[in-house]
Amino acid sequence: MRFAVIGAGAVGGYFGGRLVQAGQDVTFIVRSRRRRQLEDKGLVIQSPDGHWSGPVKAVESAEGVDADVVLLTVKAYDAEGVWSNLDPLVQRGAAVLPLLNGVRHMDILRRRYGDDAVIGGLCHVESYLDDDGVIHRSSRVQDITFGEWSGVITPRIEALDEAFRRAGIGSHPSSAIEVALWDKYAFITAVSGTTALTGAGIGVVLGHGSSRAVFQHLVEEAVTTARARGISMPDDAVETVMRRAEGFEPGMLASMAKDLRAGRPVEIDHLQGALVEMAREYGVPAPVHEVVYGLLTAAVAGRSVGGDRA
Repeated sequence: MRFAVIGAGAVGGYFGGRLVQAGQDVTFIVRSRRRRQLEDKGLVIQSPDGHWSGPVKAVESAEGVDADVVLLTVKAYDAEGVWSNLDPLVQRGAAVLPLLNGVRHMDILRRRYGDDAVIGGLCHVESYLDDDGVIHRSSRVQDITFGEWSGVITPRIEALDEAFRRAGIGSHPSSAIEVALWDKYAFITAVSGTTALTGAGIGVVLGHGSSRAVFQHLVEEAVTTARARGISMPDDAVETVMRRAEGFEPGMLASMAKDLRAGRPVEIDHLQGALVEMAREYGVPAPVHEVVYGLLTAAVAGRSVGGDRA
């Protein structure tokens, strides 16, 4: 298969790099600074499986790029800037497989291109890009879950599955991709909100009754909103997310917590803010999300404004 990867950061660079290692035809569409890094040093990945570096194709525009599948891996706050590259790729027949957090981007992509041109997708990987352009994966988890909105395992899903498996990526074709997307969304909006606001690891959040209750209420509100949208979440959806949360290392912080602390942009509008909007749209109460979103908004504003201590 021919892959275009929009973004070569912690997610796109990692999965795209694994595909390159496996001999797939991969073109990275990136900004000028990242293109220069890739041209000068190649793509560099450090992981528990070992070190890999190698040359890759990197361009700043989709002009002249043909692909069967586009991996969309930018952060949500950068997604509005992808149309100039994504539109021509889709017009030339490529399907889009987004690997962003949240779900709101899926609504936007499906309205813009139609269901046939968009494959539902999500990933699980603990990775980051350092200042030198090196990608570090810190755990052995490196999974992609993907599927058609119809639930049918089509030939392109089978082809993707084969390509991912050959690259050593945990590949999970899904016949219920919307359930999978909302399952992750319920987790990520809870863990990012609670660890970002408290600065505490997930073990501390879940280890105290009051903060654990906040976490669980966030999960419950997300699951209820999904059901209001007509998504058939399992009866034990909340319990499943809570069990998964308890399986993480106690000190685990969501990337939002790290980004907030470091002064980097954060995805609060795409995660907590979008949930608040969707809950209102479908008449679902989401008071805990409203509080968390409001406090996160103030925390972001306070980084630049500062304030007097009481």
